[in-house]
Amino acid sequence: MFLHSLLSHMDAVSTFFYTFAIAQMLLSALSLGINRQRSQLTYLYTGLMLAASCYLLGYIASGHQSVLSQVVAFIGGNCVLGLFWLVSLCLFSDHIKVNYKHYVIASVPLILPTLVKLWLAVGSPPPNIQTLIANTALLVELSLICHALGVTIRYWRDDLIEQRRLLRASLICFGGIYLFLVIFVEQVLNFHGEWLSQIESITLAALSLFLNTLLLRLREASLFASRLAQAKTSLRHKQSPEVERILSAMSQDLLYQQEGITIAELAKKLNMYEYKLRNVINGELGYRNFNDFLNYYRINEVTAKLNDPGYSSVAILNLALDSGFRSLSSFNKAFKNTHHVTPSEYRKRCIGQE
Repeated sequence: MFLHSLLSHMDAVSTFFYTFAIAQMLLSALSLGINRQRSQLTYLYTGLMLAASCYLLGYIASGHQSVLSQVVAFIGGNCVLGLFWLVSLCLFSDHIKVNYKHYVIASVPLILPTLVKLWLAVGSPPPNIQTLIANTALLVELSLICHALGVTIRYWRDDLIEQRRLLRASLICFGGIYLFLVIFVEQVLNFHGEWLSQIESITLAALSLFLNTLLLRLREASLFASRLAQAKTSLRHKQSPEVERILSAMSQDLLYQQEGITIAELAKKLNMYEYKLRNVINGELGYRNFNDFLNYYRINEVTAKLNDPGYSSVAILNLALDSGFRSLSSFNKAFKNTHHVTPSEYRKRCIGQE
């Protein structure tokens, strides 16, 4: 809803930068569209670029629009936030699987304004009802934005993909500035001005240029490929010295048992640069997230003990904490993702096979 204030004060400068942003968005959509790799993220990101482009095109041409172009701009504008939220979940979290429930939530910013439009077309809804629907839509939009930014920040520290870390930083920086201008200055303070529109257009153009430049330079498989590929903890080809040091630190020194160990701390213990450690774990071992790398060894340790009759009387919580997990809930989730059963069920199966 608040996106419709975006182009309310157009001038030559704003038009130029919005047009530039559209060109960058369409180029992003085209580059992904001709890419042979197909994933959920590819489709969502392409949809986001197309929706934003349709919205901006419609409002740049405001006053000279056909009914069809108005409908396209309306649909595109109200799809942007939902798609932005879905892209953030799919891109910045390796453990959230976007499903139909997420799509339903993401469609709310489109459904509510559409209901108002249809109601106005057949009658005149009470003003208080219109206000209620508008405020509900705004609340949903703000919630989606806050959750998306929260996911972006939450998993930043453990992210092993350097390009994705750059995306997180750019989204937080440019997105924060843009949302402050659009939401707080325009919606809360109700302040409008030509200079504000210019700042918004420049910010959007800079963000789209940065994203497109990064997209053209990155290894596409690192961000837009399917997440089904399995990580490698043992390599058939000759291992680099860095990989040998990392694997030795895990299998022999058992550094994964240190609760709350960070990638910075591990890099210090291995006398390696942090960015180098990230690149090795991601590029040579295939992990996208540092916690997943640690949890591989933690789960293996607990699994071995659950199969060992000598640990049959030890509580599962103690096994989890001894292996490095901070809580039973995080352990249960990681264990079930690996073995597709709970630790208790796994132990019962082991006992039954004895």
